[in-house]
Amino acid sequence: MVDYNYFNHTGIDGSSSEDRIEREKYSTDCFNGENIAGGTDPEDTVNRWLKSEGHCANIMNPDSKAIGIGYAEGGTYGGYSTLNFGAC
Repeated sequence: MVDYNYFNHTGIDGSSSEDRIEREKYSTDCFNGENIAGGTDPEDTVNRWLKSEGHCANIMNPDSKAIGIGYAEGGTYGGYSTLNFGAC
């Protein structure tokens, strides 16, 4: 997202979250959700996710057993956070 100054669950190439997970050899059968956010303060990002019904539901989903977390500085938002959830 930083490299292309792009912010969306759909990749700039049209890929879905599941497509990108599969490219990294994680089974899409296990994919269980994605949260993204723009901003430079990780604590603020988590607080905003917890106040958002959909993002909080992803975090609190009892079916999730694995997470992947990414953060990169730069771009319009000053930084981008991604949190992916897996059920396997």
